[in-house]
Amino acid sequence: MSLIQTIARMSKALFKRNQTSFERVLPHKCLELQIDAIDSEHLAGYNNCIGWQPEGVLSPTYLHVLASASHLQLLLESEQPFALLGLVHIANRIEQLRPVNVNECINLKSYLDNLQPHAKGWCFDIVTEACVSNQLVWREISTNLSRGKTHNIPKHPLINLPDELKLQAEILAPTNIGRRYARFSGDYNPIHLYPLLAKCLGFKRHIAHGMWSKARCLAELANTLPQQFSVTVNFTRPLFLPGYAALSYATRNELTSFELTSSEASHLRGSIQNLMV
Repeated sequence: MSLIQTIARMSKALFKRNQTSFERVLPHKCLELQIDAIDSEHLAGYNNCIGWQPEGVLSPTYLHVLASASHLQLLLESEQPFALLGLVHIANRIEQLRPVNVNECINLKSYLDNLQPHAKGWCFDIVTEACVSNQLVWREISTNLSRGKTHNIPKHPLINLPDELKLQAEILAPTNIGRRYARFSGDYNPIHLYPLLAKCLGFKRHIAHGMWSKARCLAELANTLPQQFSVTVNFTRPLFLPGYAALSYATRNELTSFELTSSEASHLRGSIQNLMV
């Protein structure tokens, strides 16, 4: 999706408002996208942006950005009950059933699911499935929160981490990483672009995309990834730009736990589960 198209759709989102409680039903719509060939220039730019180095296979997060236009279209459906601006991406789970090669034809299906009350409002999932030759090879569940009337229910539990994690890498998030990532993801949310725009929306500075942080962590952990795995993350606190963060991890019993932290906060905590055992 071009920058102009994305800005046009984001402008449309400014006029969307949360619907009343009795209308809170997700639209029953599934969008399909057939990808016959990966754009090599786009892929190279994305890999450079997140630091992905393995050749011949896609980063586990790359199909997320290919499906981003479908995600935005689903969120802008008139029947979708929540305002787009103000949605908070609180968790993301990816299941890679096998590595996806760069030269494969891929069919992507995206839909909304699992609307439920949350301690801080309402949450729902954007589900994306990738098939190659009618075989499911990849699946993603992105959980989004729409803040509103609170519900007297327990908070969603965060991923448990072991007591001791070892440092894997120091990660630099430069001041322009939000703009760079937006070029490949199509996510031009103003909170990621410039300090002034972010301040207008209540942030002290602009912040990194959560999915850039996840992708960056997986790039650093690429050598530890099994052939078949699930990787789940909780996005806990914004990573303000520019920023430095430390990625630490530990592996025990086919489960790798990891966390991205800075001097300000813990920004992301995740787990990688080997699905081959």
